Amino acid sequence: MARSPELREILAQAFMAEASYASLHDGDPGTTGENELAITRQPLTWTSGETDGVVTSDSVTFTIPPGTVLTHVGFWTAVTGGEYRDSIINNVAFDEGGTYSVALTYTQE
Repeated sequence: MARSPELREILAQAFMAEASYASLHDGDPGTTGENELAITRQPLTWTSGETDGVVTSDSVTFTIPPGTVLTHVGFWTAVTGGEYRDSIINNVAFDEGGTYSVALTYTQE
């Protein structure tokens, strides 16, 4: 049974309320947020649009050291500690380091 657009929107907004910070990982975070890189988590500002279960974040920027390989972006409730909520796969390599800016989208099916 498919969820109604209204229910998907409620669930997406619940995720938006919990996923306040983004982290970077160099391996699968699993269910606990493991493999998190020693890079400061960045605050997320989410926006919901239509009643469709989709929310998007403003762009966040991370400073990346040389030789870093990212595999996932994680979602947390706090800048340090906190509760790990979920992740998306995002494979990017930084041979020379620099900055990495990303805007994120969460879609509730």
